[in-house]
Amino acid sequence: MDNIKLSLVLSSGILLASKPESADDTQQILASGLISAIITYAKEVHHEELQSISYHDRTISFVQFQEFIFIVETLDEEFTFTERQSKQLLEQIKLSAFSLLDGRDPELISEGEAQLILEHCFHDISSLNIILTRHPLKNLIPEIFTIQHKVKGVEILGNKTDSVYHKSIAQIIDNNILKVNQEIKVHSFLKLIPEHKKTFYVIFSTDSFTTKVGYFIIPQELDYTFFRIYPVLERLIKSYTGSRQNFDFIDLLVELQEFEDSGNKFSMIDIEEISLATLSNVTKNNLDIVLFAALSGNPIHVVGDKSVAKLIVDTLSIFTQHLSFNVVDWITEEDLSKVDFNILIRGIVGMSSNTHQSILPLIHNKETITVIDLEEDKITGPSTSSYFIQFIEKIRNEEPTKASVIIFQELKKLVSLAYIITSTVMKVREDSQTLLKELSTQFPYPSSFIEKSLNLAKQRNNLLE
Repeated sequence: MDNIKLSLVLSSGILLASKPESADDTQQILASGLISAIITYAKEVHHEELQSISYHDRTISFVQFQEFIFIVETLDEEFTFTERQSKQLLEQIKLSAFSLLDGRDPELISEGEAQLILEHCFHDISSLNIILTRHPLKNLIPEIFTIQHKVKGVEILGNKTDSVYHKSIAQIIDNNILKVNQEIKVHSFLKLIPEHKKTFYVIFSTDSFTTKVGYFIIPQELDYTFFRIYPVLERLIKSYTGSRQNFDFIDLLVELQEFEDSGNKFSMIDIEEISLATLSNVTKNNLDIVLFAALSGNPIHVVGDKSVAKLIVDTLSIFTQHLSFNVVDWITEEDLSKVDFNILIRGIVGMSSNTHQSILPLIHNKETITVIDLEEDKITGPSTSSYFIQFIEKIRNEEPTKASVIIFQELKKLVSLAYIITSTVMKVREDSQTLLKELSTQFPYPSSFIEKSLNLAKQRNNLLE
């Protein structure tokens, strides 16, 4: 989020903190006081809630929460928010502020605490799918080393610094080397290592005796981004290595650094054309089946009228904000020869009944697909999840921007638990199973929620059993 500046100000105009900190404190204090005065004037004289001020070629947005004002401005003249981005960003700040500032006495907020509050808000808004870090690996420098596997333990070669991170990653790979499919040239996994309080994106190539390893340390503000794009990076690795008889490991890491994140379906849809109320009405008592598939990244076919199918597909994309998931409003039989078949087995797709009948004979494991048949008023699918049902009933009539941000807050819980589960790979099998049982009792979630997190964790770390 290098392009954004976030400030926390009292409604009286007193500046509490800015991130990044301003080089000219006097100018920042004057600007904060002026904005506070304008907001107060608009509210008291014109009875309006202002959300932005435009001047020259720049727009400053702000949101008021009780006695506090958050000010958001862009630092790059070429970087601007769309109306949708601005709305969702401000809505996210409201939600973040509620948990941090609700009922707080403004006089008791110290400068240090104000900085921590801004860091928390920065993390929340940076993880929103609408604000993309176009090249998330660009500025991350990979660490590279080689493991020599021995009868007892490992030797790390070419590691002059003897990094503690190298040891942890080498031990993970060595402990799980027998699980590795030797026919695949390059493997990768995304993993939280709790003792280091860091997330690692690891790429390795092995012959069981020697393993080349490269890894990136993921900044905290990008952990949800990497969770979402991991399957896309996996496909990039397979494409890169599959098209070459021999490949250079260093070149592969450079290729990954050039990866451009184009977002997912939700970042591109018109948010005003989605409806949670319609989704609830159409799915009725089977919404739990549909939600399990959407949240887990499992395939969904929406079959029936084109306009209704498009509305359902777009609305379901709200529940895939944590995924880079194939979402296609509508395909026809003519499209089948041109469309990537992976979309049909790993995505949410709208289609007619005739198209669906043409597709089914081509798909193995049909039982994994959730089908919303609008014509037959029937829904079938392999799994259910009740966690989001009551939650959706509470927000089904909320304004779409607010609803999407509230849902994203719940999705972050799912992702956080999945990250925690990735840490079990360092354990022996018995310890891993014990840890998972402990998770089911320690977290206030139903078993289906934990099951979804486990599925998502396995998709990002194939060393998990």
